[in-house]
Amino acid sequence: MKLECYILSESITYSLHREREVQQNSQLRTSAMRERDAGVGMRIYHYTVIRIKFPDGIYLQGTFSAHDNVENLFLFVEKAMRHTIKFSLITAGCPPLKRDKSTLKVAGLVPTATLNLTTAERAEYTLLNDEMVCRISES
Repeated sequence: MKLECYILSESITYSLHREREVQQNSQLRTSAMRERDAGVGMRIYHYTVIRIKFPDGIYLQGTFSAHDNVENLFLFVEKAMRHTIKFSLITAGCPPLKRDKSTLKVAGLVPTATLNLTTAERAEYTLLNDEMVCRISES
C-alpha cells in the first residue's frame, strides 16, 4: 500500500479559509453560536493559581476556584496581612482590580496570574502576619 502525503500551498490554504468565512457569514447566527465557534479549542479551567507579590519581594500563593469572586481574593490577602491597611492588586499592563463580585475568570485571572500588591504607605517591615512569616522560615 502506498502512503501519499498532501501538501497544501499557501494559496489553497487561504482560499479554503476564505471559503469557510464566507459560508459562516452567509448564515444568520446567534451570539451563542458565534461565541461557541470562537471558543473552539479553548480549555475549561476549574481552578486558578494566583500569586501576589508583596512590596518586599515575598510571594503569597493561593489556589481558587475559577468561579470564586474577586472579593474572596481580597479577603485572602487581608487574612495573610499583619495589619489592616488599604492596598491595591495590580496585574501587568492593566488597571488595579476592583473589589467586587465579578468572578476570577471574568477578571482574566484564570488559569494563573501574578498580581503586585501596592500600598500608599512605605513599610519598613513585612506586611505578612507572623503565622505566614513562620511558614516561610520553615520551608
